[in-house]
Amino acid sequence: MKDKKGILAALDAEISLEDKIAFELHKVLSDDSSTEKYSDRRDIQNVRRRELIVAALHAILQDQIDKLTDDNGSANIELADDINPFSELSAAFRDLLHDVQRLNEGMQAELVAAPVYREAIEAQNVISAPRKLRIMWYAAAELHCNKDKHLYTSKAALERHAARILNSSQKSLSVERSKLKKCGKDEEQALFYNFINTSKSLAKASREKYTALELFLPAVQTLASETIFNFSRKVN
Repeated sequence: MKDKKGILAALDAEISLEDKIAFELHKVLSDDSSTEKYSDRRDIQNVRRRELIVAALHAILQDQIDKLTDDNGSANIELADDINPFSELSAAFRDLLHDVQRLNEGMQAELVAAPVYREAIEAQNVISAPRKLRIMWYAAAELHCNKDKHLYTSKAALERHAARILNSSQKSLSVERSKLKKCGKDEEQALFYNFINTSKSLAKASREKYTALELFLPAVQTLASETIFNFSRKVN
């Protein structure tokens, strides 16, 4: 590792971790060389998203290394009985790099990105992507308020838009949303209220610069477009 002395060390210390992560992410997004050999849109998207995850983790770990390194380039490591979370993250990062390389070459992941053996997990209810999308639209309707009229004039207007995407009807979505709130499955209710509470918390954190729906809607639209794309891909 190169020594960082004087003004260089001072400048580096002034850069926040958030800015370091953003810098690494922008580098990934501005470089298409790693995806040039892929022709399928989903493959390109998956490779790029894996690179974003790797870049963010690398920035976090490098920031931690910089904090532990003195001006002479020596690492100051404190020994403790407790597990060091950054050491665990570093090990996970190495395993992820291994799996990412395999996945990008069309092979199965072997380490952290590999699925667990189905026989080794207890039976549990897994919410499918189409069902999750429907619950997200229920949550979006629940979040709609007067400040969101520039998005949809009313809750019913939002549900009519969702109904066209879900091949349903506005009335059906309204009734189903009500049933989910009153007597839905535990895991679906938990997901529904998690979407709502998280969006409201983010809106509050923004000092109401954005409404909860404005913050939540992009996630709904992204899953909707991906679900439609996956369906058309299977049909073709």
